[in-house]
Amino acid sequence: MKTTRIAILGAGYGGVHAAKVLHKKFKKRGDVEITLYDKNSFHTLRTELHEVAGGRCEPESVRVSLEKIFGGLKVKVVVDRIQTVDFAERSLRSEFAVYPFDYLVLGVGAEPEFFGIPGVEQNSFTLWSYDDAVRLREHIVDQFLKASREPDPERRKAILTFVVAGAGFTGIELFGELLEWKKALCREYLIDPQEVSILNVEAMTDILPTLAKDLRAKAVRRIEKAGGSLRLNTAITEVTPEGFRVKSGEFIATETLIWTCGVRGCSFAGNLNFPNAHAAAAAPLDPADQDLRFNIKKKARLRTNHFLQSVDDDKVYVVGDVLWFHEKNRVLPQVVETALQTGEVVAQNIAADIENTPKTEFHPHYHGFLVSIGSKFAVADVMGVKLSGFWAMAMKHLVNLHYLWEVAGLNTCWEYLGHHFFNLKSDRSILGSHAAAKSPAYWLLPLRLFLGAAWIFEGVNKILQGWLNPAKDFVSWMFPKDATAAATLTKSVVTAQGFNLHQGILSHPIPILTWFLKTFLGWMTPSVIQAGLVSAEIALGLALFGGLFTVLAADATILLCLVFILGGLFRWDQLWFLFAAIAMQGGAGRVLGLDYWVMPVLQKAWGSTRWAKKTYLYLDEAVKKHPRR
Repeated sequence: MKTTRIAILGAGYGGVHAAKVLHKKFKKRGDVEITLYDKNSFHTLRTELHEVAGGRCEPESVRVSLEKIFGGLKVKVVVDRIQTVDFAERSLRSEFAVYPFDYLVLGVGAEPEFFGIPGVEQNSFTLWSYDDAVRLREHIVDQFLKASREPDPERRKAILTFVVAGAGFTGIELFGELLEWKKALCREYLIDPQEVSILNVEAMTDILPTLAKDLRAKAVRRIEKAGGSLRLNTAITEVTPEGFRVKSGEFIATETLIWTCGVRGCSFAGNLNFPNAHAAAAAPLDPADQDLRFNIKKKARLRTNHFLQSVDDDKVYVVGDVLWFHEKNRVLPQVVETALQTGEVVAQNIAADIENTPKTEFHPHYHGFLVSIGSKFAVADVMGVKLSGFWAMAMKHLVNLHYLWEVAGLNTCWEYLGHHFFNLKSDRSILGSHAAAKSPAYWLLPLRLFLGAAWIFEGVNKILQGWLNPAKDFVSWMFPKDATAAATLTKSVVTAQGFNLHQGILSHPIPILTWFLKTFLGWMTPSVIQAGLVSAEIALGLALFGGLFTVLAADATILLCLVFILGGLFRWDQLWFLFAAIAMQGGAGRVLGLDYWVMPVLQKAWGSTRWAKKTYLYLDEAVKKHPRR
């Protein structure tokens, strides 16, 4: 049986989505092999790079392990740096290996565009990759440290001048993060905030040109309120290690110029050698492509037909930023929605080609734009609805969560919430630091021991009352014939246990509980139920006291408390059981508890199971650092 090999080069938005769609189509076919190649072992959330560069979130917040995404799927992951593609031999080539393919998806992304301006590439920072974000973050911190040691005022001024060139999405989002981070850095390094200058330099006459005028105005007001300076209609003409010169002749001294003025296709794509490229070069361009043949080559983007097949090779498909495709006389924008939608169509068309069915033409449809300015404010135009402030920022988080749910399920969404709300080291979220406030887990130790001892006492007390005696019936309240009988039975049970009925939360079981218990536990004898309750209480007590499976024991405590409350057997002064169990969710078992040793072993074992990989219900310690080759 001949195997059809599909190679996907690039683990960006388009490549990852294409791989997942192909998996769904071919997961039951042994004659189709899907392999994703990338130089990194992780998928980068490029739309969130400004949060790392601007100090809001930690670097791991923009990494999604490829092992997490594809560990349970019919997609093989190879981490290698592909150097070239041999189209004649149908293979990808790296320094160490040759990888054959039958179909190739090129999702190799884009690179910053420097427009031939002298010195920009050599003397500026960019924000287009994970490495860029980490490098820039470290540089900004180093600048504040350097300034704190610099006595010369002029030198300090240059060190503490930070300039973002470009007022598009990336530039404005990074600009907002720097304005917000400034306060914390000044406090940490004892620098007067008045000494720090954060500028945005833009050659055009306005910021965020794709947004409506009223949203742009709100963005400008937010920037000005945060202390930012916008230098519009100011084109940079030259960059040196000491600063940069603008069209008017003014020279601005700085050691930090961040270039976000545009992107082009990547040099890897520009250097590809298609065997029949000369024939494609002689073919007529679309009307909108007239006089652009040189620019296409210069920008290193790859032309395709309406099925997203390369015009140079019909077994090669192109997705994302490296794609050159016109729709309604406009080149597709290099945004995430383009990558996702092209990845979808490419996967469908490769499947159609293999199965000899009609292909699908690509027609993009965009839902809008979201731009954050710091952690608490955003502007958005989503499907014709304009938002700003808190609600726009909330929408941005929801969009990110929706994407992560599709990529790697609940686990990755939970990690996102942790990075952006629960584990922040500052108040830089729309909830401030309320959700991120931390208390050392050792403060929970006395409460855990007390809760465990209380459950043991409850169980032992029931044994002393005769709950293990088959002749005694303490649980008839579970199966009353009517409300009157329920009240009578509850009263008798409460009285038998020495409780004060007037302190009870409920006077009798609620009907839905009695129905549930009668339906699902009616086959059990009272003595069996009583023995089970006593055993459960003692087991919960021992687990909590010893710190073993603490979270599960706390969950069971909550469930048991709710049953007792709804059954009319819980007093108001016993509610502390419920709230103590909620507090136990915070890792109390790892402080002088058995969970410290047991849980890492179980997490590792769980993470290696196919079920965990297929459902994306990973536990963090279980994820391998490097995907399989």
